[in-house]
Amino acid sequence: MGREQRNDVSSLGVERADEIVLTEFVDAVEIRNRRNEVDMRNLVERYTKPDVPFVLGSDCHDWDAYPLSSADFRGREDEVGFCSLKCLPTFEGLVMSITDPSRIKVGNASFFNPAAPKLDSLELVIDGEPLSIPMSAGVNVIIGDNSIGKSMILHALTGLYGDGEDAKRLKEGYSEYCKREKIEIKSRISPSQLFWFDDQGSIRGALEELHEGTEGSRFDRYFQEHVNLDVAKGALKRHLESCVDALASKVEYNDFMGRLKETIIPLEVHRVSDRMAVVGSLRAKPTRDVEGFNGAVESARDQVAAIKTDHGAVLSKLGPDAEKDLDDAVGALNRLLALGQGEMASRKLDNEKRGVVRRIANELKDRLQQAKTDEENSRDAYREQLDAAAAQVARAVALRLRRKAQPMSPEGVNVRVGRTPVGDLEFVSELSVKQIDRDYCISLLGGILNKTPLPIIVSGIEGETDLTSEKVASSFSMNKPPSERWAQEMKRQLDAAVDLISERGKITNEKIGLDSEPSAGLYGRIYFDLMAGDEKQGIYLVDQPEDQISQTAIRNDVIRAFSKMRQKRQVIIVTHNPQFVVNLDADNVIALGRDEAGKISVRSGALEYGCEDYSILGIVADTVEGGADVVRRRLKRYGAQDTSRRPQQREDLI
Repeated sequence: MGREQRNDVSSLGVERADEIVLTEFVDAVEIRNRRNEVDMRNLVERYTKPDVPFVLGSDCHDWDAYPLSSADFRGREDEVGFCSLKCLPTFEGLVMSITDPSRIKVGNASFFNPAAPKLDSLELVIDGEPLSIPMSAGVNVIIGDNSIGKSMILHALTGLYGDGEDAKRLKEGYSEYCKREKIEIKSRISPSQLFWFDDQGSIRGALEELHEGTEGSRFDRYFQEHVNLDVAKGALKRHLESCVDALASKVEYNDFMGRLKETIIPLEVHRVSDRMAVVGSLRAKPTRDVEGFNGAVESARDQVAAIKTDHGAVLSKLGPDAEKDLDDAVGALNRLLALGQGEMASRKLDNEKRGVVRRIANELKDRLQQAKTDEENSRDAYREQLDAAAAQVARAVALRLRRKAQPMSPEGVNVRVGRTPVGDLEFVSELSVKQIDRDYCISLLGGILNKTPLPIIVSGIEGETDLTSEKVASSFSMNKPPSERWAQEMKRQLDAAVDLISERGKITNEKIGLDSEPSAGLYGRIYFDLMAGDEKQGIYLVDQPEDQISQTAIRNDVIRAFSKMRQKRQVIIVTHNPQFVVNLDADNVIALGRDEAGKISVRSGALEYGCEDYSILGIVADTVEGGADVVRRRLKRYGAQDTSRRPQQREDLI
């Protein structure tokens, strides 16, 4: 009892107590037992609130268990988690910490990643005077007037300026600026220490890359499921080819009938001759269809065989049966190709025989003509005319039967949409065209044909038509082909249009929906969420992350991403937006400016830091556009709880 009384402040007497209480040396007093609580509160009540410069209180709710919070923790002291605050050891630091949850940790938890690479200090030389600026392991924000050299620091630290003439001019401009202002940046961040550097303007490119999700991009790894691009394009090409073939089947018939109508054979009566006559000829069997078949089979075989070399790693993981099935498929295609090649050889041999018979027949015809009279030769020629006409009629019937109609609506073009969930987001891989349907196929035709004949061409594909080769060839908007080659040219141009279809990526969630297009602001938020979630070690440098992102998105989403990021890595930000300083609760602020003599000056410290020369919050309020309002709203978090406590001190911070 006597020892406690000797340690009690009230035992010192009023004058000594006033000296200790009013000295402004003590920032906080923890009450450690019930007796001290009563005595200290009685003592403090002697003074007005603005006169007491320290915080008075205790975590204890049960004095019999102190320093444990309750008797339940006796014997389990290792389970007790003490509270840690990230702040300067000042009253202002305490204000900032208790009004921001990110500054409070319970238990043995670290605010930063102690194993992450970091820049310990920013070493500068200004006008011959060395300057060392301590750097936080968390978020370091560089602010200052325009063209003061903020971005230059990031480029100088990394040595990264980009490529091309613009990058060359940028580097030369920075070099001239440093010479003029007598600045030298000594610190360097090696490539092994760097996580990523988003320089000014690169955020826009990153968002476009994120939107495209193209193969080989930084974000391709998030798109695990891909659209079946080659399969869809191949099916669409086959459909369009069948549309052209359908039109060609009717155009060819119309062309033939036009020529047939011009054929006039007069009716002639000739006496029957007892002399031998050779009429007609053996036509060669067609081989183009067999050539096309063999080419398709050979191409398919080569593609299947290439799977073993192109995707050997995957094939090996599927087991021995997979490789055997692949070999069997190649073997089956080889057998099919051998049958096709056999048919081709048979037709070629038959055509050779027909050629021999045709040559002998022509020789015999020539000898017989020399021995016949003019009347007999005239009769033989007339019979040949009749045979040719009969063949033409037969061909007309065959062409008429071969005519076919083809709906423009594609069938069998199944487009698989790739969907990869990542957290509450969904990375979607889809075609660059929204839908492959009748209208899209017609639009492809519209890209190569004139507007007026387009509906006539479409009608000719899907139904009957009187179009001829000349009319179709003249309907091309550019690169008009010869009339006899319009079908090949139409297929070529349609294939080229289909080849322009590509894979695109988008990121969505349940709220937006799969078919909706996310906004640019959403991509900005997603971008920094992905950067925060990346486990790669290293320092992240970003110049003006506010580009392309709304103030609301920064406040509601981006700040949260950077708060998460600082727990993993050191972050260095150049910004003109006060939210990245105050709302992000930057761990270290570096302010570039000029002194009264016009020389570059650097001031730094935590948000709550202040000295006789400056306060960081004051600099933010004066330097960053909109900074005063953001600072005022930030401090209201504390003021709203106790508006009577030291109001002048809160205003002084602003």
